[in-house]
Amino acid sequence: MLLELRDTLKEIYMKYDTWLDAIGKFVLAFLSFQIVNMQLGQMQMLNNLLLVMVLSLACSFLPLNTVILVMAGIALVHSYAIGIPALAVAAGVLMMVLLLYFGVAPEQALAFLLTPVALEFQSMLAIPLIFGLLCGPKAGVGILFGNISFFTLEEIGSYALTNQADQSGLSEGELLLKGIQDLLRGILGNSEMILSAIVMIAVLFIVYAVRRLAIKYAWQMAIGIGTVIYLILEIFGKMTFQVGFSYLPLLFGTVVSVLLAVVLQGLCFQLDYRRVESLQFEDDDYYYYVKAVPKRKRERTVEEWKR
Repeated sequence: MLLELRDTLKEIYMKYDTWLDAIGKFVLAFLSFQIVNMQLGQMQMLNNLLLVMVLSLACSFLPLNTVILVMAGIALVHSYAIGIPALAVAAGVLMMVLLLYFGVAPEQALAFLLTPVALEFQSMLAIPLIFGLLCGPKAGVGILFGNISFFTLEEIGSYALTNQADQSGLSEGELLLKGIQDLLRGILGNSEMILSAIVMIAVLFIVYAVRRLAIKYAWQMAIGIGTVIYLILEIFGKMTFQVGFSYLPLLFGTVVSVLLAVVLQGLCFQLDYRRVESLQFEDDDYYYYVKAVPKRKRERTVEEWKR
């Protein structure tokens, strides 16, 4: 049944790939922009759902990196509405993130954008599992910068809520300096940001390493080992950094992430280990020992063979 579903989805995608790609970009852009609005939300015009949908629609036919740039622009406008300290810190951090990202791994836009979405929905494990299975260590660049961007905006949003306190005893320059110092201290000292970056990058490398092993059920083992390592690092890390957390959201997010990874593995990597073949041949310089594992394929019907 899973093989039939995979083949059906493949046929549908090959037929409507342009439109399906556009729909996927639209959904991802919409979620990304809404996350920024929920975290900051100071500029009422940008909170308009119709405007968000129009921006998402415009980005749906453009490269994914365009979504990142628009997302940064929305964040800067909100930061301006919060105050000059927020704008200065947001501009500095986002500029550093974007320069490093576009300089090192601009092809990792999907990892960059999906990381804040997963963090918002408390399904962080899905990111290293999926990109460890399908990509490789370089996806860690996108994951890292997506993680930094998410927690930076979260910190600025928290600053906006606490900035209403009476500070009339300070001059304008002192208020500006104090605001920047408070924001930088909060971002650089954010234990949750540091922990999530360490956990996701570590799990990404572990999943990728196990998936690359020449053993049976490597993908399944990668998912299982990655999940166990994630739970150990996440629980131990939050206890060490004294970051408050609840077991129920953690377990729920873990289950959702594992289910996504298992479905992805079933759709992308199905091997028939019952029909493994060992081959041996040689040339003038070497002997070659090869183990061939056939992919599982759906059995064709009589009608399909007659076509």
